[in-house]
Amino acid sequence: LPICGQAVDISAEGGCTINFETGEFIYEKNADTPMTPASMTKVMTLYIIFEKLADGSITNDTLIPISENAAHLSRTSGYTNIPLTAGESLSVETLIKAIVIVSACASCTAIGEYFCGSEAEFAKLMNQKAAEIGLNAYFTDASGISNYNTITPRSMAYLTYLFIKNHPDILSYTSLKTASINGKK
Repeated sequence: LPICGQAVDISAEGGCTINFETGEFIYEKNADTPMTPASMTKVMTLYIIFEKLADGSITNDTLIPISENAAHLSRTSGYTNIPLTAGESLSVETLIKAIVIVSACASCTAIGEYFCGSEAEFAKLMNQKAAEIGLNAYFTDASGISNYNTITPRSMAYLTYLFIKNHPDILSYTSLKTASINGKK
């Protein structure tokens, strides 16, 4: 499929691209095959955060308490994180920056626990939201640390399209290269 006059051939297992202006799918490779999204799972977590910001359930200044569980996860090797301390509270905006810039897994856990009492319950909310917007997806955690999370490339592209369309302010975060979190850059 030519894009800008050149044929596209990606080495990834699958992919899908949407024209933002028209909503038309312009590239597809295994677009309807469920795949493990890894950290791209965080797109759904962020989407839910921005939905709650839009409906007034939370603000950027809402303080999210850090549980023992989230603090422990933040210091677990093999996961991307910022160190969190049990008992502290961080603002929604700080956690958004940690998720977007650092891909902080434990920050997603803290958000999930705050919204639903546990990350497992938050995953249920993620699945409800996925069904509501017509995604072929299944989530078991908020950050993508589980290999049981799945989403098709078409659904990931559509989720990202809806996210930017409905909450364009996400781009002010995704364009950041650094942030100060807990006094560290």
